[in-house]
Amino acid sequence: MAKKIIITGATGLVGKNISSELIKKSEEVIVFTRNVEAGKNKVPNASMYLKWNYDKPEEWKEHINNSKAIIHLAGANLASKRWSKKYKKIITESRIKSTQNLIKAVSEAKNKPEVFICSSAVGYYGNSGDTLLTEDSAPGNDFLANLCIQWEKAAEEIETFGIRRVSIRSGLVLSKEEGILKKFLLPYNLYVGGKLGNGNQWFPWIHINDLVNIYLFSLYNKIDGAINAVSTNPLRMKEFAFELGKTLNKPSFFKVPEFLLKVVLGEQAKAALSSLRVIPQKLNNQDFKFQFENISLCLKNLLK
Repeated sequence: MAKKIIITGATGLVGKNISSELIKKSEEVIVFTRNVEAGKNKVPNASMYLKWNYDKPEEWKEHINNSKAIIHLAGANLASKRWSKKYKKIITESRIKSTQNLIKAVSEAKNKPEVFICSSAVGYYGNSGDTLLTEDSAPGNDFLANLCIQWEKAAEEIETFGIRRVSIRSGLVLSKEEGILKKFLLPYNLYVGGKLGNGNQWFPWIHINDLVNIYLFSLYNKIDGAINAVSTNPLRMKEFAFELGKTLNKPSFFKVPEFLLKVVLGEQAKAALSSLRVIPQKLNNQDFKFQFENISLCLKNLLK
């Protein structure tokens, strides 16, 4: 039986952690990356490193054959630039076109993978106030929601070949390496930490270790469709800000006004202020075991 597992976006925060765990399990990891040298540095001991340009499938499609699984994480960074019309097009095409080209390559492979695991996000639901959101909840209609809808729809095409498809709707990933937590730490270290906006919005968080384990669970178990990858205990932004201050022993009573976020972030401010009370209903039904269900334990693990 084929053993190799192809991972796109393997040098990102989530990708390198998933790759590392799979390599520990003696899986044959094939890294698809835009920068091969960066791939070797960030994901040591992979079986192969291939230059990844989703618009040039002739350079990589032969490696799809005889793969056991594809884990598709690649996509332009959502937080690296303001969302101009031009950059939103890059964000969208880097996800949708890459997914379509991967699936086309799968269609041409003699021995196809068993599972296709594709990234998505809880932004699928849009700003939802206090509504409790499960995988069956309706999608939103803002930029991020429409992006996730298109991405998941593109991924669904893999099912026409009898291949199991999983779309991981990840929450806000907390990690000491990089990401949103590091951005929060700067104002706290300057003793001006606190909530974004009024702080009443729900904050759909997840520890990086739990997110990695959800991907592995999806790989090795017969679960399919969309999966909410968030903690079992959602909390509000003001509660997160308080717990972060408590963990750091720093004040957390300041706040970043909504108007200032809009000036600094533009359209991204809508995402930063969105309220997403998401629960991992499917994972709960499967008795998935979270390592970090409590935000206090999560932050202590990452910051102490």
